[in-house]
Amino acid sequence: MTSEELATAVRDFCTHFVMPEGLLQMCEERVLGEGDEQYSLGDQQVFELLPIDKLGLMFEEEIADTLVYVVMLCIRFREWSYLTTVQHLETFAEALITAYRDLKTSLQEAEYNNV
Repeated sequence: MTSEELATAVRDFCTHFVMPEGLLQMCEERVLGEGDEQYSLGDQQVFELLPIDKLGLMFEEEIADTLVYVVMLCIRFREWSYLTTVQHLETFAEALITAYRDLKTSLQEAEYNNV
């Protein structure tokens, strides 16, 4: 898969969601810019060659980083009494934690099934 094909896959996936203006473009730019430099092997992406548990670990680390950012944003938005924003961030954090649990279960099943 080339970086362009991955960017197309990201676009196709994101069409299922109502995306804020500019966010999809940012995702595509990350795939075609920094992501291309770090993870492209020409006609393959590094993720295609990684064992699923390694890719899962990388995702876990991103979830952890994102949760830290959520906490930092909540702290700042509470200071300004933007409580609706804090509630949305808390809901987002809960969804991330659920995704993390599901990921762990799927990785365990994949390991058990030698996927």
